[in-house]
Amino acid sequence: MIFTLLMAIESEEERSFVEELYNRYHKKMLAICMGILKNQADAEDAVTDTFVRIIDNLEKFTEVEKDKLPGLIAVCTKNVALNAYQKKSRQYARETSSTVYDDEDEAVTVDFADPDAEVEQAVLDGEFIQKVAELIRRLPEEQQTVVVLKYFYHYRNGEIADLLKLSRNAADSRLFRAKNSLRKMLSEL
Repeated sequence: MIFTLLMAIESEEERSFVEELYNRYHKKMLAICMGILKNQADAEDAVTDTFVRIIDNLEKFTEVEKDKLPGLIAVCTKNVALNAYQKKSRQYARETSSTVYDDEDEAVTVDFADPDAEVEQAVLDGEFIQKVAELIRRLPEEQQTVVVLKYFYHYRNGEIADLLKLSRNAADSRLFRAKNSLRKMLSEL
């Protein structure tokens, strides 16, 4: 699919830029989407949609500083995946309920059970993620940053250290303190 998108780009330089982004970030983007959507096909679609957005806004991506590009791509990917997740949740809600009328012509909403509760579980997981996100916002900013990079954008500790211009030990230490604080806050819920 990416090659079809590449052919739509007129400039050889821009085409090479997008192809380089694909080769460098595709796996991380897929990991972000899988973390949110929990479905391989949906995640792949979200990655493709992200590349469509990148191509539509190519000037923003080519002008950004090289060290900020991974973060911009991760944020864009996360937003596309979250939009897909919300769309899927709304579709599930429409498919699993229906309005019927009783004998007195009063509207009654009837919920139909979904034999495959995958979407329902995804909604529950999403609610838990929202609670955890609220707890993460309570952390000091330096701890928030490492947690988000590690668990939402799937960066390795060494990559986090490089992005934040920290030593590996400092990044590990921030992550350790953040996880301990989150465990404590979760146990108090």
